[in-house]
Amino acid sequence: SPELGGPLDVLTRSIVSSSNRDITLAPDGTGQIALTGGTTNASPVNISFNDDGAAAGPNLILNRTSASPANGDNLGAILFRGNDDAGNTDTYGSITGRIGRTTSGGERGLINFNVIDNGSDENVMSLSRKGLFFGAGNVVALGGDSANFFTSLYVTDPTADRTITFPDATGTVMLDSDSSFTNN
Repeated sequence: SPELGGPLDVLTRSIVSSSNRDITLAPDGTGQIALTGGTTNASPVNISFNDDGAAAGPNLILNRTSASPANGDNLGAILFRGNDDAGNTDTYGSITGRIGRTTSGGERGLINFNVIDNGSDENVMSLSRKGLFFGAGNVVALGGDSANFFTSLYVTDPTADRTITFPDATGTVMLDSDSSFTNN
């Protein structure tokens, strides 16, 4: 087991595996792999994939291996952290993947988008095969061609599940307060 007595200076070299072998970095116990850049390098991680064809890549795989997966299990997260004005580190936003259903052949997943609100983590949006869901009290804001104005969609706190159905046609949705609105 060789040990480094100081920083590994790769000069103009690369760490390359042979015979199509993986390169595994496996810290012991609670150790972590930390990739940090210098003060002038805002992007210390660069993942590249060389391919002239149509193959998907590069791929970043977050793989959670579990002997007993269950519905609702969190699979992984991308955390966006920074300091507050007291120097504490906070997670200001995150994207998490979860298991919706583990049934073999009928697996389902969902992705949650979360932000911090007054010091608490809030799920603002979820995406699953059933659709796009916004958290309670959140607004859908549609921007126009100008960044100055938005059209916002709000919902009155419903007392039951409600459905709004758009017709299978091209046209303009009319508001009931519009003078050209007719009730046929």
